[in-house]
Amino acid sequence: GVLFEFKHKKSHKPSKVLTLSHFGVRLAADLVGSPFSFGLFEKRKDPIFYSCNDKSELISWVSVCGSFCSDVDVEWKQDDMLEAFNDAVVMASEEGCIVGVNDAALNLFGYTRMELMGKKLQILMPEQIAKHHDHYIHNYLKTNEERLMRQPRKLEAITKTRKPIIVELSLGEIHDKGGKRKFIGRLRLVEDTETTDVRNFDATAAVSECVDEAMGKFASEVKASVQTHVVDKLEHQLRQSEERVAELEESLRKYQKEEKAKKGKEGGSGKKSISAVSTSNTSLSESGGGDSSQFGEDKFVISLKNIDMNERISSDTGSGCVVSVCYVDGWQCAAKVLSLEGLPAAQVAKFESEVSLLESLPPHKNLVRYLFHQTNRSTMRLFMRRYATTLRGYLQERREMEHPFTLKEMVHIGLDLVVGMDVLHRHKIIHRDLKSANIFVTLDGMRALQCCSIGDMDSAKRLVEGSKAVTIIGTPGYMAPEIFSGPGEYSYPVDVWALGIVLTECVVNATKEGDEWDTTGIQEKITKTGQFPFQIEPKLEGLAKIICRCLKKTPKRRPTAEQLKNDFLHLSVMY
Repeated sequence: GVLFEFKHKKSHKPSKVLTLSHFGVRLAADLVGSPFSFGLFEKRKDPIFYSCNDKSELISWVSVCGSFCSDVDVEWKQDDMLEAFNDAVVMASEEGCIVGVNDAALNLFGYTRMELMGKKLQILMPEQIAKHHDHYIHNYLKTNEERLMRQPRKLEAITKTRKPIIVELSLGEIHDKGGKRKFIGRLRLVEDTETTDVRNFDATAAVSECVDEAMGKFASEVKASVQTHVVDKLEHQLRQSEERVAELEESLRKYQKEEKAKKGKEGGSGKKSISAVSTSNTSLSESGGGDSSQFGEDKFVISLKNIDMNERISSDTGSGCVVSVCYVDGWQCAAKVLSLEGLPAAQVAKFESEVSLLESLPPHKNLVRYLFHQTNRSTMRLFMRRYATTLRGYLQERREMEHPFTLKEMVHIGLDLVVGMDVLHRHKIIHRDLKSANIFVTLDGMRALQCCSIGDMDSAKRLVEGSKAVTIIGTPGYMAPEIFSGPGEYSYPVDVWALGIVLTECVVNATKEGDEWDTTGIQEKITKTGQFPFQIEPKLEGLAKIICRCLKKTPKRRPTAEQLKNDFLHLSVMY
């Protein structure tokens, strides 16, 4: 129980002892027949016992007696066990009443021992946390979920002067000789809000996290059920949207075909505009004297003079290709150009394979949009939609602006990439060179992220049913370990590994931990330990767990693109 020692003001000798117990003194319970009892003991007098109807009434008595004690000379004894801690320590009963506190805690919060003993823990909390605290304890006692125990977390606390401070709280549990639980909280000052703006501490997120963890299994099941319902509804809407887009594209193709037929009748064999190819997969091949080409099943003519090659965007020394901005009948796009002079047959075959794969894929927003290709005696040109930049370039831009990715943006990126990857894998294609430099982004007028699309398929390979790839190919730093080791056979999980590296770059950019372009050391520690080598904010833990699963050394232990899509849909619903 809680012990109050009264001392005479002159003689300083104990004159009265008040004993309170939340589950009754044994003698008191025997006398009054109630578990909610307490006794008043006075020297050389018989004790007086009182009975309460429930715990709440008993706790009210604690408060009343505490007020009474404040008017007399009361001395509280130090607890040697608590004083052994260097950090502030507060011990509480199952009802959330303070039953022990060390000097470090008194110094931290500015109270005297008399002012805290017997008080509710809410005296140390801001209002938004205090009003839920009894509910947290109730659920913990009911479920015995230990997720809150021994896991340090940053929370906002309140001093006697109502000044907010940020502390790191570690909770533990002990049992007294009677088998009753007591909770011990160790608190370490993290930030003083006089020098740090308390708005930087997301108290709402901390409360939400505590609620999620303390609500127990029932709340988790309810939450999972709601999320599943929302995800199913989103997937249904997504399927409907894709079907509608396919219908619109088919209608547009029919309309363009009719318009082409009309113009053919009116103008005979006149020249045609390239704008008709912007929504269909179309090939161009050499025709006549080399200044005109034919495309599509109906073989109508396009003048090559209408293709204007403009500024160079980049060059790939490995494949020998140059990427440039070009204008086709006034339409801006990007052209990947391969010069055939003195080029090995293997590189030509690689380019042709990329064209073949792109032609076979359906139009999808998360895959780079193929428009058409053209071949003559000296060059092969692959025409695609032009994008604002690559994900690598956008990461660099955001770091220079000191504006790292938010969790919502990283979930958006992850969802776009796994959806694009799922389309490739459903068509039996492994990319084999997925990296931030091969992911193209669409931005709005304010340079905000709109969409990510997977591109550069020159290393991609279509697998025959049951077969695997064996060629060592890709970019160091993004290549899965099975490409180099074992029997040398690998399959779709290599793309999942590369995705984990790309998402690691995004997290490193957001947390500013290390260099996002050299994540090898971080990846090795994640693969070995299953967790990030630096502290992750609680709100990033869901994303971090997905990354750790992607970077499992054993390919079979990595999730599939379909599983990852469901994981990111759940995250997108939560954030």
